[in-house]
Amino acid sequence: MRLHLHERLLRAVLSWTDPAALPPDDYEQVGLLLTGAGHSVADNVRQHMSKLPPDDPRLELARIVLGETDRRLTEPGATPWSASSTVPGCPVPV
Repeated sequence: MRLHLHERLLRAVLSWTDPAALPPDDYEQVGLLLTGAGHSVADNVRQHMSKLPPDDPRLELARIVLGETDRRLTEPGATPWSASSTVPGCPVPV
């Protein structure tokens, strides 16, 4: 199975155990890369949705997922480090 860049990056991020593994600017770059990947995946889902018949039951779930995706990716300051929660072991809020 061949992993895409964003999948490899996500696996690497989730495996970090040292909060000082990267400087804060690198966390920002990881966030930007993953945000871009989120937009790309959402665009791919939209392309596949456009090929489905209007009565396909998968459309409703896809609309819900894309609605939430759009909401999260378009919030002002919507970057992994600007939300109010934190991830244990990560030195910057995510």
